[in-house]
Amino acid sequence: MNIRDLRTKLKMTQKEFGEYLNIPQRTIQSWELGDRTPPKYVLELIRFKIKKERLIMKKFELFKNDIEINWRNKDKIVKGCTLDQGDCDPELIKSFDNKDEALEELKNYKTDIRELSGNLGKYYEITESYIQENIYNEDGDFIEGGDIWEFSEMPEL
Repeated sequence: MNIRDLRTKLKMTQKEFGEYLNIPQRTIQSWELGDRTPPKYVLELIRFKIKKERLIMKKFELFKNDIEINWRNKDKIVKGCTLDQGDCDPELIKSFDNKDEALEELKNYKTDIRELSGNLGKYYEITESYIQENIYNEDGDFIEGGDIWEFSEMPEL
């Protein structure tokens, strides 16, 4: 990944990027234009600083998750209940760089609770959406999951 790619991933201007790294803006500009090439060790130090401070790796992601709950356990239908299952496999709906934008989008989603019947009797299928903060490396590979910021609105049963 080159200097321009790192800077644009951080959503910084050349001036902001230079100030962040304590490198003159003209130097950043000449690297990006190809007039000069940064030494390999400088690129490695920049990547290390960004990774250490996790600037480009934080995403606020809107997920949807499902769970089935037996009618006898109806009292367990609360915000966050879809994360209580051990092997949940949530569906990523959309990813945001900004928490406020993600939370605003979440307002468009409501938790869906459906009453169903099967061979084992009556149960509820719950589909819930939520915003989770996740960390990715500079190549976009998942590193770790973070805080859950909010869940979709839960209707009354």
